[in-house]
Amino acid sequence: SNIDSRKFLESIGIKGEIIITNSHSEDSIALCLDDGSAFVGDIYPYQYIDTFEDTEKLKEDWKNILSQKPTRIYFAHRPFIDN
Repeated sequence: SNIDSRKFLESIGIKGEIIITNSHSEDSIALCLDDGSAFVGDIYPYQYIDTFEDTEKLKEDWKNILSQKPTRIYFAHRPFIDN
């Protein structure tokens, strides 16, 4: 849960939450920090949602990420974007 991830991260000096993003793979996560940084790994950018046939998981992942109100999003294989 988000509460558990927040407690875990706080225990190692990080303020934020871990978000499960299984639209890419079952074990994918995003790290959303309270400073507005979101590290989303290999998830497909939100702008490409309509180019995929099965987009429900991807839409849900982005809904969860964007609920953290990120100001800058970092991808694993793409440049960052300011939100």
